[in-house]
Amino acid sequence: QLNGQKILIRGNHDHWKEAKYKRLGFFEVYNFHSTPHFEMFHFPYKGEEIDDRKLSSLEDKGGWLLHGHVHCSWKVKKKMINVGVDQWGYFPVSEEEIFKIIAAEGKRRDLLSINLPRIAALFV
Repeated sequence: QLNGQKILIRGNHDHWKEAKYKRLGFFEVYNFHSTPHFEMFHFPYKGEEIDDRKLSSLEDKGGWLLHGHVHCSWKVKKKMINVGVDQWGYFPVSEEEIFKIIAAEGKRRDLLSINLPRIAALFV
């Protein structure tokens, strides 16, 4: 069981109507979501390919992306963090860990003090 408000970023197998996901306990449901610190989308940025398949139409505008879909292909690549649970020992990656990665890569120490809801676990 995951505590807190659960936010779903829809993936390629999430075809139900939003109302059904809300009945199942999701607080919010998005196809794409953006915050001041990163974007969230099921797929990695456009141009990243797995097994010669093009995955996404989301253009890389230089910001950080939290995504899933690629399973164990990578944990961090460029400015993309794969938050799929199969990359993190089948546990949700914490917002603290996400901000440590961003801070280390971008030398952004100010991000270490931000408190966000647990969202990353919902990229499965």
